Amino acid sequence: MKEGDLVPLKDVIGELDITHDDAVEFLKRVGYPVFREGELITRTQYRILVRELGRYKDYFVPNTECHNCGKHFDHLGPKYECGKCGHVFCSDCMTSSDSMLAYVYPSLNGRVLCKECAYKEEERLRLKEIERINALQEELKKQMVIGMYNRKAESKETLTDRLLGIFKMPSIPIRDDRFPNAMCYCPAFPDKTVTITHKCPTCRCKYEYELTVYDGERKYDRYRQEESTIDDYVHQIKDMGYDVKVEHMCKSCYQKKYKKIEDSVSVNVLYFKYKGDGDYTINVVTAEDCEALLQFLKGNNAMKLYGDWVWIKRYCDILSRILGINFDEL
Repeated sequence: MKEGDLVPLKDVIGELDITHDDAVEFLKRVGYPVFREGELITRTQYRILVRELGRYKDYFVPNTECHNCGKHFDHLGPKYECGKCGHVFCSDCMTSSDSMLAYVYPSLNGRVLCKECAYKEEERLRLKEIERINALQEELKKQMVIGMYNRKAESKETLTDRLLGIFKMPSIPIRDDRFPNAMCYCPAFPDKTVTITHKCPTCRCKYEYELTVYDGERKYDRYRQEESTIDDYVHQIKDMGYDVKVEHMCKSCYQKKYKKIEDSVSVNVLYFKYKGDGDYTINVVTAEDCEALLQFLKGNNAMKLYGDWVWIKRYCDILSRILGINFDEL
């Protein structure tokens, strides 16, 4: 046949030694258009029919045994038809769920796949998803803003527009090959549990808590270290012109003052407001939250955390509360 030549459908199915009704039934199942018996088809349609009908020619042959393991079926025995290859399998050789087929081939009405076809489809979808994520990561890296250092406080409207733009960015992790993750070090010796005493900066009461350390590791008050780190971040934010302060207290002091319960030994309460703008927003924060706030106010939309780049989008909820921004009203 030359390009553009036409041939009757009955000649094609005659070459494949099947009936017209069988061809129509198969074409309905795989979602191809149904041709009338005397209709003329083009070279492209001819190629499709020869390839597909030739591949599934044994679909029309009565199946008495499993295509994979050879198990024979009796008139009551269950047998399942694979929606991809068209062969018949026993229940042991079919997938346990039809959700994947319904997702990949919606025209087949959720028919199940055999294990081999299911594995191939899962691998194809996995590779396709990896390609999609890699392409999106490369696109997002072009939008990564790092190294901005604003020295002046910005208005609430400016910060709202920027935070809203970050909030609408896709939630895809940033992969940076320049900073490969280090392999976790697991010492052969057993770990130890030590008791650390923490003093509340407000009421000066002492609280004890247990800390797991390894031999040779420095024993330190991690709550005190976090308080010192937050104080440093707050000092930098204050230097930019924002009205911000922090108060460190134990959980008992926090409960008495705010009538709320916190499980942590030490609670860090951050007060933030714009210059001459209403009341303070009051939020319980961690050092990580304060670092995200500082980087956002500087103009960055990503920051380095434990050796990896992370999007500020991860902290949009806490940032919106600290900055007094309500996304529901936007």
